[in-house]
Amino acid sequence: MSPADFKKLQEKFPIGPGVARLNLPNNDNTKTGTKLPSAEPERAQANALDAAVPGKTEGVRRPAIRFTLYRFCLLDRDNYAGSAKDLLDGLRHAALIPGDSEAEIDLEIEQVQIPRWEKAKTVIEIIW
Repeated sequence: MSPADFKKLQEKFPIGPGVARLNLPNNDNTKTGTKLPSAEPERAQANALDAAVPGKTEGVRRPAIRFTLYRFCLLDRDNYAGSAKDLLDGLRHAALIPGDSEAEIDLEIEQVQIPRWEKAKTVIEIIW
């Protein structure tokens, strides 16, 4: 924008002298040492994903704990999920798993209906 065009624009849309001084073409404010940044986009210095970030030591895999409940009468979700708590605590106290929080294990619970009470059992699998 030429200074003449800027003057016409300023007449149409009045602005204060400070704003006008800052918006003149090729502005270099020598009193404050500031210069308006260019409106042209700048290229990034380096791509953030160019190099791999060094990590900590290799982590330990979380074990998957699978309880398969063989029941004559299937349990509702609250009951079979609640029954897993004591089993998990036992595995933790026996030092078979690192802990029983969701951050430390993957928990799977499955129910299988069986035809007779005598065949009822709980199968526990620890998959590393």
